[in-house]
Amino acid sequence: MFLRKALWSVACSGLVSCLCFPGLAHAQNTAVTEPADTASAEIIVTAQRRTQSIQDVPIAISAIGADTLEDRGIVSLVDLQGVVPGVNISGSSGANGSNMVSIRGIVAQPVPLGTSQPTAVYLDGVYLPKPDGAFFGLQDVERIEVLRGPQGTLYGRNATAGAINIITRAPTDRPEGKLDASYGNFNAVSVGGYLMGGLAEHLTASFSGSYNDRD
Repeated sequence: MFLRKALWSVACSGLVSCLCFPGLAHAQNTAVTEPADTASAEIIVTAQRRTQSIQDVPIAISAIGADTLEDRGIVSLVDLQGVVPGVNISGSSGANGSNMVSIRGIVAQPVPLGTSQPTAVYLDGVYLPKPDGAFFGLQDVERIEVLRGPQGTLYGRNATAGAINIITRAPTDRPEGKLDASYGNFNAVSVGGYLMGGLAEHLTASFSGSYNDRD
């Protein structure tokens, strides 16, 4: 009898404690589950032909923004192979030489000009039949999206290995520009930059270019 009364007393005490401090318990749970402020770190991509958060894209994708491109010294697509997993870029010399992009080990053999490769490369939504057309300075690039794995549903038959989307900066009314230059061994010279701004009312434009040479 005594034991039953003791257990009943403990149960009542626990119930009273919960009733007296519901706000405290709720506040503690709220503090634990409240999401952190990560809006500024959200990465937006257009890999599926529409604007999405990279977290909502069911594709193996890597997105490299302009700040990362600059911080890691990425000045050409060739430099992606040291940043994006599964990507390798090589070149072949000679009259029929060309740059070859390999994703997850899928790469075409050295092919003559005009022959497609298994990695689709897009510049602002426009397909580049030869990836050589994308090997330019990246000074005015907003981000690069690399999609690994077959992407034929969205990007057609030339995306067996994957796809690379290059998105340039949208021109603004405010004048803006950048110029990079470097000099290295064997008289290697590299110059690139961009200039954008308003030309007239409701008319903006952006110009970019690059030059590379070495002995």
